[in-house]
Amino acid sequence: RMTGKLNDLSNLSIDLTLPHQVKISCQSKMLSVEVGSNQPFELSYEEEIGQLKVIKFIFNGLPEVTAFELKDEHNEKLKVNDWYPFNE
Repeated sequence: RMTGKLNDLSNLSIDLTLPHQVKISCQSKMLSVEVGSNQPFELSYEEEIGQLKVIKFIFNGLPEVTAFELKDEHNEKLKVNDWYPFNE
């Protein structure tokens, strides 16, 4: 969990009345979060994150997720069968 008390999260700030693309990537022990046209928020980490286990969207209000996709380390879309355990 990341809070604004310990991190500058201003790059994640956008007008939520408009649709935006959100991109999250992990590469070379660097987590990057891009929201809309803002500069990416980046955070380095030491320990391996491990296998993806949960994807959660938490909102205050009535937002909508209109599309969702996962890609592998080669930037290729994962097929639904590859999303284990999400397809159970």
